[in-house]
Amino acid sequence: MIRFLIIFTVITLCIIIPLYAEERSFSTNISLTLSQSAYSDNWVGEELGTVSWVINSKTRASRHLSELILLKSNLTLAFGQTHQQQLDEDGKKSWEKAKKSSDKIDWDNLFILQLKKYVDPFFSIRWESQFIDKSDSENTLIINPMRFTDSLGITKEIINLDDHQLSARLGGAFRQTLDRSDSVQDDLVFDGGIELINEYRGNLDSGNINFSSRLILYQALYNSEGDDIDDDWKSLDITWENSIITKLWTIINLSFNFDLIFDKEQDKDVQFRQLLGLGLVWQF
Repeated sequence: MIRFLIIFTVITLCIIIPLYAEERSFSTNISLTLSQSAYSDNWVGEELGTVSWVINSKTRASRHLSELILLKSNLTLAFGQTHQQQLDEDGKKSWEKAKKSSDKIDWDNLFILQLKKYVDPFFSIRWESQFIDKSDSENTLIINPMRFTDSLGITKEIINLDDHQLSARLGGAFRQTLDRSDSVQDDLVFDGGIELINEYRGNLDSGNINFSSRLILYQALYNSEGDDIDDDWKSLDITWENSIITKLWTIINLSFNFDLIFDKEQDKDVQFRQLLGLGLVWQF
């Protein structure tokens, strides 16, 4: 608990300190995607009405806290639900309770010591969670589970142009996962290992097409539950996140997201998530 208090304090400082920094850059992208279909009770066919909505938000900020220390902060939020009709025993249609279709909280804070050498030292704190946890049907939890990742190592900006940025960072990582679900035996699990993160962001077609990609490789070397669980935690964890946003007209954009995850502790096979939507986008 003391460690989580320390991490919470550091993250709070990540918010407060940059407010007093002189050199700042800030951008945010908020999108709303809606889809809807409806059919009468006497409609001939098996179609059922649906209503889906997803809100996505991506915020990027960077501040020079001093001549040597640069803070980069990336916050990604997503939440969406799907409402679908169902047929009762009399053949009449009614609406089911909303089901979650998207849920993500990802906040990464990167401190870079800019020595202007081939590589620069860095320290980062990352917080990952979700808004609503319904893994237990009898107990809905807010902001659960939570994972904090502390990383320390070296970073390199491979490409740093106005329309294209490519960076890589390598270091040791220490992860803490807090799960308040009743089904979990130990609510707090620690593991440590080596982490490699590659990130790319590019603007194409005069800024009308924005593409971003992040590849995360994590090799655990230690797990606090190592003696009580199988060896799946020793496998390489792979996360590959991709996003393409195409501006069609003013605030109407076409967005495509594709994520791949390989984590043997969650599942033996590769998981993927694909989202395609046409909606409204606000940029600041």
